[in-house]
Amino acid sequence: MSYSNLQNGDRVVVGIHVSTNESYVVSAVHVQSQYTTTSTVGRATLSTEVRSQPSRKVKSCVGAMSVSAFLLILLILILYFSFTNNPIFRLEYASISILNESGSNLTMARWNIGILTRNSNKRARFQYSDLDVGISQNNTEYIIRLKILGFNSTRKSETLLNATALAPFASSPDGSHVNIDVNLKGQVFFDNYFELHNHRIIKVLCNSVRIDFSDEGSMLRAPKKCTVKTIDLDD
Repeated sequence: MSYSNLQNGDRVVVGIHVSTNESYVVSAVHVQSQYTTTSTVGRATLSTEVRSQPSRKVKSCVGAMSVSAFLLILLILILYFSFTNNPIFRLEYASISILNESGSNLTMARWNIGILTRNSNKRARFQYSDLDVGISQNNTEYIIRLKILGFNSTRKSETLLNATALAPFASSPDGSHVNIDVNLKGQVFFDNYFELHNHRIIKVLCNSVRIDFSDEGSMLRAPKKCTVKTIDLDD
């Protein structure tokens, strides 16, 4: 009896006939080890899924961090480009020319005031409406009220404002100096596309400015930096 046609993994079952005592062969009974193959594939698939889960988590974390970093950078850029410094005001010069002597402490004089305003911003310009100017001396009421016409202040620029008026003048008891206060008030438009509140009220205060008198005339000791406040019109 030949088993040459059987393949590896085939099994031969030999049976004995009870009545004739003759042997017979039941061939072509093919039994495959399916359980072994199935269990091996299952372990491989499970291992692949376990390894893929941490990889997905890492990718999702990296993606979330990238989006957060992008939003943070975008926010910083918006804040950087939207921030606008207030304009700078400085009392550059002041002179008083006596017109007549009245024999009392109160005389008439010509006042000449020069105020320098500077725009230090690279990305914004200012558009001013008419500015109301008030000048007082020795902490008294305003003796001068006048108006400066509106103007534009371009980026990184300086503008000199000049105000001249005739008004009474009262010097110190010894006639050596006078203290004055100069105030400006008006509206300014911040020309910056990122600004949420562009239209503002501006108040400029130049307080306790001393003007000295000598034989050569009156003079300001040094330029006086002024205080600048801006208020949103919506507030």
